[in-house]
Amino acid sequence: MVVEMLSAFSKILMKDEAHAYPDVVSLGFFCRRANLSIVARRYTLNDAIRIGRGHSVHYTPSNVPLNFCYSMIAALLAGNSCVVRLSNKASVVTEFVVEKLNAILSRSEFEALRNRIFLFRSQADDKLNQALGDIADIRIIWGGDQTVRDIRKASLKPHAYDITFPDRYSICLIAAKEYLEENDKRGIATAFYNDTFVFDQNACSSPKAILWIGDQVSVSRAQELFWNQLDQQMRRKGYKCPASKTNEKLTKIAGLAVSGLEPRVSRSNMTGNVIVNTMPEALENADNFTGGGYFLQVQFEHLAALPVINDHRLQTVTHFGFAQTELEALVLSVPTKLSAERLVKIGNATAFDVIWDGYDLIGQMSKFVLVQ
Repeated sequence: MVVEMLSAFSKILMKDEAHAYPDVVSLGFFCRRANLSIVARRYTLNDAIRIGRGHSVHYTPSNVPLNFCYSMIAALLAGNSCVVRLSNKASVVTEFVVEKLNAILSRSEFEALRNRIFLFRSQADDKLNQALGDIADIRIIWGGDQTVRDIRKASLKPHAYDITFPDRYSICLIAAKEYLEENDKRGIATAFYNDTFVFDQNACSSPKAILWIGDQVSVSRAQELFWNQLDQQMRRKGYKCPASKTNEKLTKIAGLAVSGLEPRVSRSNMTGNVIVNTMPEALENADNFTGGGYFLQVQFEHLAALPVINDHRLQTVTHFGFAQTELEALVLSVPTKLSAERLVKIGNATAFDVIWDGYDLIGQMSKFVLVQ
């Protein structure tokens, strides 16, 4: 029944009126029956039955409006009921999707599912958190380190557990020579824009730094072409940097200088992109990053010269110009060069998968029952 409901939900989300919201279209694409069939094949095991763990309680963030829906969908596919706390931050996209979800669940054939889904909003409330903790068999917490700490003050039943998504950041890896040889540089700019500016660099998977691989001459040429293409894409999209980010960009540059990280601003538009060349050590501290079109960039001669970035907060590495074997070697190196949870092509940073932040979400939200 869950697949049938999501398939019907997908058809509504893919209609013309949704095309004004790219993230809604992406959600609709994920919910297609064909895609859900691919997901289901990952969980086929002949000698055991997989069922849900029971009640799932979700605390969802404000920075990615439709995160709540993906979290809920994973829990439903795993076989759970869902209590989902929505962000109090107003979002046209959220309201649009909730309206469509209500329309689907109002159909008589989905009545049983309607009784397993409860969406609500509330202010932070310790008593409510404890009440939710008392019913949860799984508690899913999105929203950053402090949110995780605050909600974990509410205890769970002895068998229950948390799936947490604390603070994360992401970077991008580009091979300069391969970029220079690429014919569709506008396409790359479009894909990078979608990774970055759809959520104004606020998504954990949106890149905050670019690591360029290649000799200095090739990298300099590639950087000039890349940023020019991105500037053009931003103008086409009418991007406007939030006023709050302008001073923050200056503050971050000053912080790099005070820390001896030798920031060199190669491109400066405080209302658009600010590109800062810096030292590799700057990548070791997520406090050096911000959003609104602020990017650190570092050049390395080859992949082997990459520093060890063994930081549990590194979530996604988007990439262009590398063979899969090269990327696998980075992950499997000892010590690992990149302790990221995801390495995906530019353009796929925010594409949801049930494997997220190192979790197999359906696996984590379900259990096996052995029948012999």
